[in-house]
Amino acid sequence: MSNSNESLSTVELARLSGVDDAVALAKIERAEHVAEMLNAAGSWVKQVVVSAAGSVSHAVHNVFTRHAH
Repeated sequence: MSNSNESLSTVELARLSGVDDAVALAKIERAEHVAEMLNAAGSWVKQVVVSAAGSVSHAVHNVFTRHAH
């Protein structure tokens, strides 16, 4: 893909490739939107899991530190 096309959406690329069917373009746009939402959700889940793992690790450390003394 050339540098000028890297920032184009999938729908824009489809139009440039000659796709002019409104239904097909709408489906492509919806699929792109769903993919973006899934990517955002995946990032959020990763942050939550990392945060929870840190909290659990801290709690376990505290338990063992208290019992070691």
